[in-house]
Amino acid sequence: MKKTTTYIVLALMIVFSFIACNKEKEPFLVEEGTPGPDPDTTKKVRKILFEKFTGHTCVNCPGGAAQAQDLKNQYGEQLILLSVHAGSFADPASAPYTADYRTQAGNDLNAFYNVQFYPSAIINRTKYNGMFPLFSGFWQDAIEALVNLPPEAHIKIDLDFDSGTRKLTGNVEVEFLSDFSCDYNICFYLLESGIISAQKNDDANIGPTPDILDYEHKHMLRDAAFGAWGTELTTGGVSAGQTTTADFTLNLDLGWNENNCDVVVFVYNATTREIIQAEEKSVL
Repeated sequence: MKKTTTYIVLALMIVFSFIACNKEKEPFLVEEGTPGPDPDTTKKVRKILFEKFTGHTCVNCPGGAAQAQDLKNQYGEQLILLSVHAGSFADPASAPYTADYRTQAGNDLNAFYNVQFYPSAIINRTKYNGMFPLFSGFWQDAIEALVNLPPEAHIKIDLDFDSGTRKLTGNVEVEFLSDFSCDYNICFYLLESGIISAQKNDDANIGPTPDILDYEHKHMLRDAAFGAWGTELTTGGVSAGQTTTADFTLNLDLGWNENNCDVVVFVYNATTREIIQAEEKSVL
């Protein structure tokens, strides 16, 4: 009996030793199909910008928004959602579709990337299967192609909002983690969630058809400091470890709820326009 007990103890020690030796190293990345806690935002991990093109009279767009949220639940802080209302489906129409959620930056992006179908998404402004705007069936594959790559930059955002003037000022620090020989630009976008307004819908599993009168629009692009393409950050190349800063200001419309607003900052290659890093922070 004593001998059997000894074998059991040894077996348990081996099992616990195996578990301890295989502890996952940081940064903690969420495996495909496995929801989990968001990575620590102080860790230097690659973050992906997911720009979804939509409109309030697009019947398939609620389904696209639900799929995007599922992806957000899966990838956590490594996926940043942005919803661009542009194209004919975003045009104001007869009641209850009189709202105008278009922006100059959104219109410019929609035209530049020649978006033809809605919903569609561009992942880090990087081509996947030779395309920029992607059908929803490609979204996760495009994310998977990028999300586990080593980060090439790290972004820190400091914000100050004056509730009296409704002026938002920001200071951003970008640390490059790799050597680059090209120029880089930086963008500052303002997003708002919690916007209740009508939305066309053809999926009864999501809500009433053909109209959801109290639909919640999330991650909506409201404004962009320096426009869709931002401003110059570096020229002539950078070295790993190099840090640079940039400032911006935005004025929040009286109709926008600052409690539901976020700032998205991202750095991209000025030639290819591919995004190397993105970051998000709440206004309040």
